[in-house]
Amino acid sequence: MDDNHRLIEWLAYHHFALPLRRLIVMTDPRSKTSPLLILQRWEKYMTIDLWHDNDVFSEQELDDRSHENTIKLHRSRQHAFNVKCMQTLKGEGATWTLMTDVDEYIHINPNAWNPNEFMYQENTTPILMLEPASVLKMLKQIDLSDDRLHLEESKACMPVSRFQFGGIESTRQDVSMSFPKELGLSIVAKDFDTLRWRYYGADTITGRDGVIPAKTIIDLSAVPTKDEWRMTGDPHRPFEKLCSEDNLYLDSSKTVFVLVNHYLGALGEFAARDDSRFVDRVLHWEERKRVGDNHHFSDELRQWLPSFVKNMGVDEARRLLANVGQVQVQIAELPCCSLNFFGPLKSFKAISLPSIIKNILIPNAKYNCDIVIHYGTLPSENEDDISNTDADAIHDLGEMSKVIAANIGKSPPSVNVKDDKKVESFKAITSIQSAWTLMEDHALSHGFEYGRVAFFRLDAFYAVPVDIFKVDKDTYDYGNRYAVIPAFGKYPVNDQMIYGPTEAVKIWAMTSRNDIIDTSEPASIGLASAHFMANVIVPTIMDKAACYVVKNPDVCFYRTRAPDVVLINDCSDEQGAPVRGVQDIDQVELVENLVQRECTKALIEASEDEEVELHCDKSSWAVSSRFLQTTLAPAPAPIVTRSITSEVTVAFNGERNVLDGILRDLCALMIPPAQEKALITCSANSGCTSSVDCDTIISGRRLEMTTSRLLQALSGTAETTTTFTFPENTVDLTTSSTNIGDAIQTAIGNSSFSSSPPAGVTSITSVSAEVVPAPAPALAPVFVGPCDNVNCKFNGKCEVKDDEGVCNCPNTFETIKNGKECACPEGTIRNTGNNRCEGPPTAAPTSTPTTTPAPTAPEDICVDSTTGTFTLDNVGKDVTCAWLTRNSQQTSDRIAKYCGRNSVKFLCPLSCNACETPCVDDSSFTFQLKNQDKTKNCSWLLKNQLSCIDAKRIGEYCTSDFEEGAVKEACFKSCGQCPDDRSTPNDPSCQDDSAFRFELLKTSKEKSCTWLTKNKGKAAKRIAKYCTDTVYDGAVKANCADSCGLCPI
Repeated sequence: MDDNHRLIEWLAYHHFALPLRRLIVMTDPRSKTSPLLILQRWEKYMTIDLWHDNDVFSEQELDDRSHENTIKLHRSRQHAFNVKCMQTLKGEGATWTLMTDVDEYIHINPNAWNPNEFMYQENTTPILMLEPASVLKMLKQIDLSDDRLHLEESKACMPVSRFQFGGIESTRQDVSMSFPKELGLSIVAKDFDTLRWRYYGADTITGRDGVIPAKTIIDLSAVPTKDEWRMTGDPHRPFEKLCSEDNLYLDSSKTVFVLVNHYLGALGEFAARDDSRFVDRVLHWEERKRVGDNHHFSDELRQWLPSFVKNMGVDEARRLLANVGQVQVQIAELPCCSLNFFGPLKSFKAISLPSIIKNILIPNAKYNCDIVIHYGTLPSENEDDISNTDADAIHDLGEMSKVIAANIGKSPPSVNVKDDKKVESFKAITSIQSAWTLMEDHALSHGFEYGRVAFFRLDAFYAVPVDIFKVDKDTYDYGNRYAVIPAFGKYPVNDQMIYGPTEAVKIWAMTSRNDIIDTSEPASIGLASAHFMANVIVPTIMDKAACYVVKNPDVCFYRTRAPDVVLINDCSDEQGAPVRGVQDIDQVELVENLVQRECTKALIEASEDEEVELHCDKSSWAVSSRFLQTTLAPAPAPIVTRSITSEVTVAFNGERNVLDGILRDLCALMIPPAQEKALITCSANSGCTSSVDCDTIISGRRLEMTTSRLLQALSGTAETTTTFTFPENTVDLTTSSTNIGDAIQTAIGNSSFSSSPPAGVTSITSVSAEVVPAPAPALAPVFVGPCDNVNCKFNGKCEVKDDEGVCNCPNTFETIKNGKECACPEGTIRNTGNNRCEGPPTAAPTSTPTTTPAPTAPEDICVDSTTGTFTLDNVGKDVTCAWLTRNSQQTSDRIAKYCGRNSVKFLCPLSCNACETPCVDDSSFTFQLKNQDKTKNCSWLLKNQLSCIDAKRIGEYCTSDFEEGAVKEACFKSCGQCPDDRSTPNDPSCQDDSAFRFELLKTSKEKSCTWLTKNKGKAAKRIAKYCTDTVYDGAVKANCADSCGLCPI
């Protein structure tokens, strides 16, 4: 129980040494931690089942067990599990099977190669532990008729003696001997039981004459059917008749295999398990720790790890071994943490803020870290309100963190903000040290200390999530042992971000950099502060804070510049290739999806390193100087025409659970400000939420809900608003003295409402009317954006090409009026149901008699699905078919990337130009069966024609996890993915039959459709198993269409 940190090494060792390919795990209901995530690492290497009490016991048995004492419960659970496990594996055709614990490691007894020993195997070839599958190779070599193996008549039970290892430590040099250094700093030899614990001896506590009871390897295929009822579930003697009691206490000199048992571990590991034997462990800790007394030691197992790393490859070995030996902890047990932000503001609200929310605040919200912000604003040549907007957004960041905390049920974090007013020069180190002082003062005034601290730049776009308790994507640092820096931008190391133990980060933050470099040094040494980091800071951290500094290859952030520019190639290695965290991601698409804008690349001509800028400015909300057109107005007075948000809808659902509303409001808060800000007006009733359509925001009509209103809505103190509409250009400022708030009040008074008009309208103080003075009698210029007067219609989007606004129409429409509108081609009409052009229309009646042709099957119309979605690589965003052609500049790249996949091709045949492509399996595709060397093609999946077997095959192989979804993609027809195999999208009868019942294939228990999705963790597996044409002749699929995921969303 709660030995998951040991499970990591146990799985790796036995996958290598047995080789383990089938595993069933039983969890204790009182466990504080789950092994699920660790087991999932191995899904492509072995078949694993995770069982709980309800997988072994009936409801009545569970009720009866609630009255038993804990020790009896543990033993009865163990025996019941073992019996059902053996029955299951025997039914699958398994042979050699072992019932064991995660502190037990089986290996060949070295006495088998010693001529002077009783168990000497003279007719076998010695097998080293550095060889893969050493145990299986030995089983194939030995003579099962040899009486020394104690196999008895059935040849089914082979006893395995056990050693007891104590808690006596070895030197660091002994433990690290032959340890593969290529695993890196985050995996250390001391975390491996098979390397750290070397001394063993007699166990006088649980053993007989120092010998502890043997375990048994069972050949289930050799168990006669007539003796199956004799299963006891005892791991030492699983069959009463077949496994002799005389073999229970064999010492290691009399068995060909040895099971290294009960690695006692360190005190923390030994005490971590709160099971039924805890009192006994407390009483005997010292005695068990001294087992061996430095007299007997073994390094037999040490050879496995270097060979495992060589066989799996370094990167895969790191993934599988991540967090080995580190006891899992609860979030509440982690040290207090602080997220510190520093630096100047450059395109903060438009570019940096969305990434900070998604990839820093949200991933770390579960830790309830406090937030410290120190920022500065630089003077701008154009004194517009951009820097002020960024400064306002900084304070919004603190408020947003409270919303995020509330969303996951956490208390609001402490947020401390300090700014330096506009200065001529801004030093990052000054901002860093100011933030540190601010954080330290807060902790001191409240009487606590921070244990983990992170520092992030404010002038950066964070491309991927950053978890401050992770060393990389696979490895957690809940032990708070490592300081982490990015792996990109090595000059020679990256000094722009760090997180880790407080003592380590303090050295990074507070070490003086006033004399970083002698000015006489040549400029060719590169970035001086990075050299200082490598030559001074890193060694000092390792020396003074006693922790390693490791580089995280999965972190990526881009520097930002004003206005709205991202340096997209920042996350590159020495060869210019993207670092691991973004190497498989379309980085332009990633930025666009997060900032909700289309961006264009531009090479910086003056850059020696060929830096690439990503320009994400949006002409539909801020008029860029390069797109300005000057026209002369006929009147001498200045005129500024303002387009107010077309539609504002506010509704209240009467519940606190308003997640959708929160997300939409955050969307509104993160976008760049429009030229006007409309405050929400509320009338009687408690609480309100705002429905903000992000697509509308992108198209240039924005509603910005103020942070205070958002918080009021969440706390239920705001009033409820109604729906009202502002026609465009309703509000005009004809003179500088006209108040825009009054003008909007007048517009509302003239508008229609979905319910009674609001009692009053909040004055809009945040909107300032900037009137361009016009010297009389000269005419005032009116600035017009290229898309301002373009109305594309029918979901068309206006794009700027050669300084002109041109419609990018959906793929069934065409442009008219010099690209200013979208329309259906001649001979077709618009289908309002799916917003597509279809035809031809019905012909007009004529007086000429017509002949009626013989009825034929209706011709299939090639259309894209309007409801189905597919997931974008890495960013995890679900999109519809329209996304493929939405951006004309990227259409060809998107089609090339995604339309080669059957799952997209048959969902979007029109966009993918695949109307004539039949939905069939790839006849040339083959794949290898799990745990076997056999190769099969797609037809094998349905070859058996037995529903239970075909369902198992489809459920096992037609998944996104097996071979990264290769079978599911290539065997599209056999896996039941073709459109013809699904229900008609517009069929209103697509729902579950509430009266329908079906029996489970294994237990024959009767279930309804709701059972398929009742357990979210098992829903996908259940659907894949039962929602097929082969299970019960497709009855579940037909009667449970909604639960099977066949109905349109």
